[in-house]
This record gives sequence, structure tokens and C-alpha cells, in this order.
Amino acid sequence: GFTWDGKYNRINSSSAAATTTATPSLRHALFSEDKSQSSSSTHESKLELQWDDMLTRLKKYKMEHKDCRVPKSYRKDRELAVWVVSQRRRKKLGKMDASRKRHLDSIGFIWNTTQDEQIERRWMEMYNRLQGYKLKHGTCLVQKREDTKLYLWAYKQRIKYDMKKLSPSRTELLISVGFLSKGEDNNEKDHDERNG
Repeated sequence: GFTWDGKYNRINSSSAAATTTATPSLRHALFSEDKSQSSSSTHESKLELQWDDMLTRLKKYKMEHKDCRVPKSYRKDRELAVWVVSQRRRKKLGKMDASRKRHLDSIGFIWNTTQDEQIERRWMEMYNRLQGYKLKHGTCLVQKREDTKLYLWAYKQRIKYDMKKLSPSRTELLISVGFLSKGEDNNEKDHDERNG
């Protein structure tokens, strides 16, 4: 906190010609400095609360979408979309507080959107491959001996689905192709064991 006597005495004792009372302009300068420091710490506290609020909103987004990939055009919470972009920018510029970075890392925040786009592109390539497999074979139950890579990818998607870690958008795509069904009770696990 601010101690008027301490600041006044430091200023007063440093001047040989100082008087025992502060001039009105000196009093104003010292008071303004204290108010400025108080205002600065209040502003920092407010910024910290805002950051924590945005982190909470990002966590809610992750619970709903199973990832932290908030699109730039996210209409449901435009402020969150802008905040996510600004966090990436702050890290890139070296202005990201280490504690904040740890918080974001702990929830699976994607820092490199190019990497994120590559992951999405690879996922879609495998999804398209699954669609081709279904057209050819009439089923999404991939035989390991026919396409090992697709079989392993499909197996991984089912595990993610069972663990509730598959995003709603990916779940919908897999339902649309017939790989998953709404309200599925996971009876197709027997198929995986037979083809294991």
C-alpha cells in the first residue's frame, strides 16, 4: 500500500532546502502516483479475472465439443473465438505468461493451428477412405486383412467414441456413414475381437 509519510519524508529529506510541509503541487503529485498504482493493480486484477473467465468458457467449450479447437467464426461465443486467437498470438510473440500457458496446455489447447489443420485433414482422408470401403463392401466393419491402416483408424475412433472423447462433429460424420448409430450400445465390439 501507499504510505504518505514514507514518500513525503524520502522526498523531504533528500532536499537540503525542503520545508517541513509539502507544497500543494507536491501533494498532488504524490497522491496521483498512489492513485495510479492503486488503479494499475485494480486493472491487473480485473484482467486476471477476465482471463480466468475466458479459461472457464474454453473448458465448457471443450466439454461440449471434446476439444479446444474454437473456430474463428464461432458464433455462439464470438468473444471466446477472439480470445483463443489472441492467446496463440501472445505465445508466438513471447508474451505468454508461463502459468497461463501451463493452464492452457493442461486442457489440451492447440497452439499451432497449422498442425491442427493437418490433423483434421488426415482425419478427413481416413473418413473418406472409410466411405470408399463402405461403397465397395457394403459395410463399415473394416477387415484388418483388407486395409490394416483403415482398420486401426476405425478401431481408434471407436475407442474415442466409447471414452466420450470423439467430438460431436466427428461423431455425426461417423453416424452419417453408418460406422456408428445413434444410441449405439457398442455391440460391434464383438466384430473387433473376431478380426483382432
